[in-house]
Amino acid sequence: MENLRNFARIFKSMGDPIRLSILRVISKKPICVSMIASELKITNPLASHHLKILEREELVTRQKEGVRVRYQLNKEGMDKFIIRIYKYLGIEMELENIPKFLKTIKNVGDFLTESPKL
Repeated sequence: MENLRNFARIFKSMGDPIRLSILRVISKKPICVSMIASELKITNPLASHHLKILEREELVTRQKEGVRVRYQLNKEGMDKFIIRIYKYLGIEMELENIPKFLKTIKNVGDFLTESPKL
């Protein structure tokens, strides 16, 4: 049951329009909090709050560069999340399905680069 709660928490973390918009913004390139906030027209503290949630779920990573911190999409974390969905639903990942799966992941990336309305 605990694994199910953790899994649900990841879904919840992606269920917020601001967090989805942050994922879209950082999927393009590593970017600092102030630039994320500026692009989404939100405050820096609000952007930081949402980034912490995404980072906790391993969907976002950060790199410190001097005094600045740049956030980027954790592609490995996103891949793991998608694979967990497949496993949870009982979908077997067979070798012949891998190209189709990779195309699905690319389509998820395409979804993130679209501009959702807040």
